[in-house]
Amino acid sequence: MITYTVTFEGKEISIEGDGDSYLGEAGVSILTVESWPDEWTGFSKFVIFRLPDGTLLEPTSFGDGFTLSGPLLADSGELKISFAGYKDGVEIIRSGIATIPISNTLKDTGNTTSWSSVVTDCIAATEDAETMTAAFEAAIATAETLEEGATATASLTDGVLGKEFAFGIPKGDKGATGDKGDKGEKGATGTSFVGDTLTQAEYDALSPKDANTYYFIVG
Repeated sequence: MITYTVTFEGKEISIEGDGDSYLGEAGVSILTVESWPDEWTGFSKFVIFRLPDGTLLEPTSFGDGFTLSGPLLADSGELKISFAGYKDGVEIIRSGIATIPISNTLKDTGNTTSWSSVVTDCIAATEDAETMTAAFEAAIATAETLEEGATATASLTDGVLGKEFAFGIPKGDKGATGDKGDKGEKGATGTSFVGDTLTQAEYDALSPKDANTYYFIVG
């Protein structure tokens, strides 16, 4: 990481870095201002960048410093920098322009390996997620009734086709005895009959026999 320090001479600025004149494989550098001239007192300070391809970016609040990263480092060339002072949303003062040469960018081979590693990790994570999703899409579930008072159970295992869920569900507690039912209605009167006790000889000699009489053979 390189720290670039901005020095004011009137409205003109110059920039010096504490390392090589490029933004480095790490892709991050810090831009600071050594000290602001008195005429900048009371203004909101913004930094303005023009990319090597000529694109002019919107003013960005500067604060105590600014981290150079992302699109600012994408292409080799000269990164042009200036400052503007605003009050009540109106630009009041602007500095001159200074440049930082960018000869090692985020697109360079030196940084490709680290980005490739991130991409590879992302692809691997995606494949793992897809595998897990497929396993759950093919999942099956079984349930077993356990004895009353037993502790409920649950398990997850890898089956032949996918994940397998197994649940153990105990029987419910025995319920309280119900209330006594109402007395039933009186039944209908049964059919009456006549009975007669005879010996076998008497029964054989009896003629005619009464169809409404039950004969009990004795002896």
